[in-house]
Amino acid sequence: MGKRNGLLRFWGALALCLCLCLCTGALAESLQGYTVAEKLIKQLDAGSGFSGTLEVQTDGADAPLSFQWDYIHTRKNSETVEQQRLDLRLMDGETARNTFRFQWEDPALRFQTDLWSGQWYELNGTRTEQSEGSAGAALNTLLADTLKANGIPVSFLRMLPLLSSMNTPDEWLAPALETCLTRMDIWMEGYRGRTDIGKLEDGTGTLSAQYRIAPSNVKAQLKQLILDMLGDEDLIQRLKNHFGEEQTALYLNPEWQPYYFAAVEALPLSDDLVIDRTVSLKGDLLSLKVSMPYSDPDMGAVTLGYSLTTTEDSEPSSEITVESQERLVTLRYFTYSSMTDVSVTQGTLISQPTGEAAFTVADGEQEKPLAVAFLFRSQTTNGKEDNGRDSCRIQWELSLTPDQETPDAQEFDEYDLNLDMTFASHSPQKSATELNAVLTVGGGQRTGRTFTLNGTTRTPWVPDAVPSETVSLSDLPESDWNALWQTLWSDALLSNLKIGE
Repeated sequence: MGKRNGLLRFWGALALCLCLCLCTGALAESLQGYTVAEKLIKQLDAGSGFSGTLEVQTDGADAPLSFQWDYIHTRKNSETVEQQRLDLRLMDGETARNTFRFQWEDPALRFQTDLWSGQWYELNGTRTEQSEGSAGAALNTLLADTLKANGIPVSFLRMLPLLSSMNTPDEWLAPALETCLTRMDIWMEGYRGRTDIGKLEDGTGTLSAQYRIAPSNVKAQLKQLILDMLGDEDLIQRLKNHFGEEQTALYLNPEWQPYYFAAVEALPLSDDLVIDRTVSLKGDLLSLKVSMPYSDPDMGAVTLGYSLTTTEDSEPSSEITVESQERLVTLRYFTYSSMTDVSVTQGTLISQPTGEAAFTVADGEQEKPLAVAFLFRSQTTNGKEDNGRDSCRIQWELSLTPDQETPDAQEFDEYDLNLDMTFASHSPQKSATELNAVLTVGGGQRTGRTFTLNGTTRTPWVPDAVPSETVSLSDLPESDWNALWQTLWSDALLSNLKIGE
């Protein structure tokens, strides 16, 4: 069983990231039904609207900021285009002081605010080039420089769906992947190299093997995986039950096979994929290490690593590394459940210079590593209210603190976030779903803030049309962008929204 889990983590990640990368963050339906939280998502996805209020209370402030907001996802038909629309109104008593409108129509995000006159602005996701001196070029440069300074290649962002799926899929999917996993296991054995037989301190016999696979062979097998998945009726049906027929048809459409193959060919693998695996003689997975070199356009040669270690006395621990010629970023974490059914993920994130950069003598103060310890708790409770409504409560807690085990690290101010969400609705599918959520942000020397959101789903409506003439922020001169941003942020009320202070 442990061996299977290890294969699920690896091959499931490689396969699912290609077809399901846009679905990993969604609240999904289980085979047994759906929670009230998932019901709200289903209602919004079906075209229902959502209206409510948002209050922002800053510690020390006399009164909170108050917003009214409306959200709707409209479907494409003869009269409307598919879009997601959010209207946010900053209230002064019963009067709207300022209005903010956002419209997402793939691939463009358009927005308008009374603070910037009635002009609509646009950010287009398909724009990869911006004119010199534009805000788009400046923001792209800032993002790339920030990521590079912390050792995170821009291309790594595209691999986040793969990393997020490194854990074993839920029970609804694992049986359908069994055939694929068996095939992958047989295929991988064809690349077995060094094999060692050993023994643990407790006498458990072990078998360690290394597999080295060329990029062309990895891509060929990924293409075969895609063909297998597209032709697996059991897998397709399970995905339909989990994500819905529309999502499954969108991401597992046989007609898209050429595009899936093109995506595989575009993978920037620069050297052999190396896998080191140790199992007990009973077949239980003890450790798994994966090393995948690839080429990043900004940082050159980069190696992405993943390791999993299991012991009988503790929960399995994972490690993700991103190593370039100048920097090493390491994420270590493990997950467990408490006696009260609270899921806990705990670990550290460390970014430090490596290679020649770690030994180069420089003027002034030497660079210190960034070392952050994190603790994330989550709990979901389903039940019934006294009035007969179904309820679902989701609680998340995240704390960020300096990692005490990393010597001479950068100073880091503590950060605490707490999110408490309660969903409630009567049983019929068309019954409105109510949401009450409270987010608190604070910790360390930060000014504490509390965000309180209340709302309910409602009948659909058609949002006001967006004018055809919009101003692209990608082409907007940087000076104009700075002026617009200063206008927005200088507003006395909006200045209270600065979370990072």
